[in-house]
Amino acid sequence: GNEQLLFDIIANIIMLFPLGIFLPLWFRKLNTPKKAAAAAFFVSFSIELVQLITTRGYFEIDDIFHNTLGAFAGALIGCRLAKRIYTENTDYRKK
Repeated sequence: GNEQLLFDIIANIIMLFPLGIFLPLWFRKLNTPKKAAAAAFFVSFSIELVQLITTRGYFEIDDIFHNTLGAFAGALIGCRLAKRIYTENTDYRKK
């Protein structure tokens, strides 16, 4: 029903939210939410592709979209944290 659909959407958004936070912290080149979301898109696509190949689950385009959306939301936080951390580290090394 509608409740199950809503739960699936929210779960897919939450699933890659932490990845969106950590990608900018782990990889300095993923310094914008757009870049981090693009990387998360490939992670999500890989997950769906494995599900298709192994027939363990369903390959769904909307899952990829919702996972990427969650990663983008996480990257909004992660990019700010990374900018603050890397800026502080740079300033510390200059002193």
